[in-house]
Amino acid sequence: MLDRTLLWCQLLVSGCFVIAGWYDHRSRRIPDWLWYFALVPAIAAFTLACVGGDQSLFRRSQFVQGMISVSLGSMLGYCYWRLGLFGGADAKAIAVLSIAFPMPPVALHHALSVQPVVDRPFVITVVLNALLLSTCYPLALFAVNCWHRRISSAMVVGKPYAIGTVSDRHGELLSITDGWLPRPGVDLDALKWYLDYWELDLETLRNAPNEHAPSVPGDRWGAQTAAGAGEGSLYGTSPEELRHALDRVTDGRDSVWITPGIPFVSVLAIGLTVTVVWGDLLTLLGGIEVELIPSHQLDFQFRAVVRRFLFGDA
Repeated sequence: MLDRTLLWCQLLVSGCFVIAGWYDHRSRRIPDWLWYFALVPAIAAFTLACVGGDQSLFRRSQFVQGMISVSLGSMLGYCYWRLGLFGGADAKAIAVLSIAFPMPPVALHHALSVQPVVDRPFVITVVLNALLLSTCYPLALFAVNCWHRRISSAMVVGKPYAIGTVSDRHGELLSITDGWLPRPGVDLDALKWYLDYWELDLETLRNAPNEHAPSVPGDRWGAQTAAGAGEGSLYGTSPEELRHALDRVTDGRDSVWITPGIPFVSVLAIGLTVTVVWGDLLTLLGGIEVELIPSHQLDFQFRAVVRRFLFGDA
């Protein structure tokens, strides 16, 4: 009974990841309510894993294993978010994942009749699989740009789009005019916010920028005013970056380079499915060893310290 309830809780969390992946693919924005909703079955799954079945976390070593999973997932997501490598939704997704799956989901494996190879903490395996799968995205961009002979330093991270379609895109406007490497530009949602704030149409602004540009003394393009209305920051975009983007989309060019950005939560949802069914891709691809924390230290030194602290033995 407990195993079946645990199975349904983990399936519900997996369903939340599918929905979050759809949101991420479509708009690169995931509503916070979805993570609050996913947290309920995630906590229930963790609690059920603690009190029943063959995987009872009340066994000392398994309790430590579960706490290590939650700690690793939460710290990994937070640190990567602080470093700017992940977005806030990515960090929340990894934290929820670590709670819902403190150990490999044996109930799911039995239900699917699979025996995947998972040697690392489950959440770490999912993240590593997602990172491996995400490498396919820039490779695909590179191949498409080569096929269309669009040779540029940005061809691995983006592709050119017609100016008229910018308002319908998600991602970042790239600048490849300063040096060889492309420079991250403006989040396109910030540009849309700007246009909505001033009630402007991009096509109209392009055709007559001098007539339709907001007139604010000492504030070119009214970028500072718009940023102030957005609490000083538009998705991490500064007023100066916004001005640079507006200069680019109104200078008469027909197209701009845009990086769509990798919808990592979408990839994470795929990585979760791959991990549940097949296990660790790095191991399956030839025994490649990638350790975010050395396994021997994790298994012996850290666990020994935690056991001594919690239970007073070695």
